[in-house]
Amino acid sequence: MVKCYHYCTNEFLHELMDKQIIYANDIINTENANYVKNYVFKEKKLNKGNGMFFTWTHPDYKGPIKYDEKGKYSLVELEVPENIAIKTNYENWCSFQVDLDEANGNLELADKICREDYGIKDGLLGSYNAIFDLSDTKMEIQVLLPYIDLKWVKSTKNVHRRYI
Repeated sequence: MVKCYHYCTNEFLHELMDKQIIYANDIINTENANYVKNYVFKEKKLNKGNGMFFTWTHPDYKGPIKYDEKGKYSLVELEVPENIAIKTNYENWCSFQVDLDEANGNLELADKICREDYGIKDGLLGSYNAIFDLSDTKMEIQVLLPYIDLKWVKSTKNVHRRYI
């Protein structure tokens, strides 16, 4: 099992309680997707292009958590089966986002920037593949989930604000 944490609205948590399982198939659309999500889900078809839930292996990685019984958000502790969780290198996600943002989403330019400015041998594809490189044991792991099952929820706590 993989322990991970998901920050969500309380409405999402209530919906999960009602439905028991929520699939990440509607979280990506062309109107609000950023360059990274467009590339990962539309170009590379990760999870068949359906989007994924982003979770963390440590709840405080995105900053200090302020617990608040009246908070609008929830921190959900999950224990997910190993075969469902896709572990990724969060720092390399950040680098990949910089590569695409620097090129304003232009994939050819991003590929050129990766190769010429950053020395990434395989260009943008190399930057993308680095997301899945877990060889650095000190890095933060971000876990991607194609769905969230209520059976995986071990605890919930209200928090003051959401960190994602």
